[in-house]
Amino acid sequence: MQDFSSLPPPAPLPPPPAVTPARRSKRWPWVLAGGGGVVVVLAILTVIGLVAQLNSPLVDDNLNSGDGPFVAERDSLVTLEHADGGYRMLLAEGNSGPQMARSYWAPTVRSVRVEVTASVRGDAPEESFVGVACVAAGAIYALYIGVKGDSAIVRADVGKKTEILASSPPRSARLTSPVRLRLDCRGGGNGPTELTGYIDGAEVASAKDVESFESFGAIGVLAFADQQLDVLFDDPYAKEINAG
Repeated sequence: MQDFSSLPPPAPLPPPPAVTPARRSKRWPWVLAGGGGVVVVLAILTVIGLVAQLNSPLVDDNLNSGDGPFVAERDSLVTLEHADGGYRMLLAEGNSGPQMARSYWAPTVRSVRVEVTASVRGDAPEESFVGVACVAAGAIYALYIGVKGDSAIVRADVGKKTEILASSPPRSARLTSPVRLRLDCRGGGNGPTELTGYIDGAEVASAKDVESFESFGAIGVLAFADQQLDVLFDDPYAKEINAG
């Protein structure tokens, strides 16, 4: 079993840009005064709009356009780029911790499902992991899979050691072929956050965290290795789900 607890938390990234509130139309008072029928129609349309918004993905991108929701940048430790119909994360030897890219949405949601397909290109070092994460303020929950097929749900807070919340022994899934990672994060509010991890559609681990978060505002994709590692992520997806 690989030691997921040795992973330092990903470095914090800047917060998402502020969202400018939509301006309210000045025609609404006149329309509302026009009669009860109009008000009923507007109420129905509002409900339909809210239902459609709930069913709409927060992130859904096949990355085939050569662009996408994640940042592209390069430094001495990592190359992040949209390439080969996906999102490439190339880690150089000597990088000191997991590398993570995020895609934000606003407003935040209490419960979310995050998914991504990941594959390692070329050799995978023995100590290497990839993952998908629900991102909250100052911390993440992540589902990791190691090169040997073992997996874990972890919590990583900035400035603290990664905490393993649940783990699973090796399965048939391997990083040498594409694997679909999914993590459901049901925000706790006053109760625990409920976490369930899936690999290729099969549940591999579940956990509850009593030190819960109110909401989540981003999907994260992660990779870590003690040597060079070339990972291709594809089809990132995030959707609000029921709190349960």
